[in-house]
Amino acid sequence: MMSKNPFDVFKHDPTEDNLRECFRQGGRVNQFDDEYEQYAVEFAVLQHYNARSDGDAAAMDLWRSMVAVFMEHNAIVEWCSEDESTLNVSETDRLWTRQIVHSELNVLGYGPTFAGQF
Repeated sequence: MMSKNPFDVFKHDPTEDNLRECFRQGGRVNQFDDEYEQYAVEFAVLQHYNARSDGDAAAMDLWRSMVAVFMEHNAIVEWCSEDESTLNVSETDRLWTRQIVHSELNVLGYGPTFAGQF
């Protein structure tokens, strides 16, 4: 039996099929992890961001497919407001994570966009 925690999928065998199976078995799409201080969808989006920054096409494909699974399951995303999108904050600030996630989801074709964003 597969874990119902998407973070376990990320740690042990991160594949689109395993994430789908996790959710099929009742896994929480909007799982929050206290260790990472983020939602599972945010973790997946940040992995795509890191892979894109590194030019790692294989990892980009993997995490793009994982993000798509989250979005198919209506993952809740804390989108930034237009005002929040223009603030300069520390990397330790939760808003920084939200800004990166919002921007990267835009790269992947999801969510609202703003003029002069990020």
